[in-house]
Amino acid sequence: VCSSDLDVVSRLINLAGRQRMLSQRLVLFAMLAKEQRANALSTARDTWKLMRDSHQLLVTGGDGLPGIFSTQLEDVFHGQHAAHNKVQSFISLADRVLLALGSSVQRDADKDLSSLVDAATEILAILNIVTQSYEREARDLAQVLKEQRVRLIEDIQAVSREAKVVAFNAQVAAHRAGQAGREFAVVAARMSSITDEVDALAREALRAR
Repeated sequence: VCSSDLDVVSRLINLAGRQRMLSQRLVLFAMLAKEQRANALSTARDTWKLMRDSHQLLVTGGDGLPGIFSTQLEDVFHGQHAAHNKVQSFISLADRVLLALGSSVQRDADKDLSSLVDAATEILAILNIVTQSYEREARDLAQVLKEQRVRLIEDIQAVSREAKVVAFNAQVAAHRAGQAGREFAVVAARMSSITDEVDALAREALRAR
């Protein structure tokens, strides 16, 4: 797990959140198209395409996104919530509505449009569950990153402690060597100073976590 994984999940949260807006926008402009408002049908079709393509990205991935990548998301999309089937049904229903509204014969438009309006609340609830699932994934990833960071800092501190022992032993050896060990003593002292700085940085990082 790395910070780039968290960036990907943030993109997925935004994408899932946008689906909620698109679902309601789709219903609204379908209703306006029924009233023959200017550009309403073309706007509804554009919205439909965005929602369809976004759902495809969430489920199968693409454009740097992984699709369904965890058991939690698998359960939301294909398990108890059946989000994939419900969103697909909503998209298919909207497609029928828009095709009917764009045709010269609109016998089925009223019935399908009424069904689409009725489905708006349920699909919004499902999309809320999807978005919340991605938000949980982000929190879980953030926790893993935090734990990895703590372990890394602790490893750095362990290395720093070992380096201090080496630096101390080197200073003792340099002292015993007398004049011949003066230059080595300077290096050993600098090594000890560096390990102190590393240790201080590690403690500061732990406090900031």
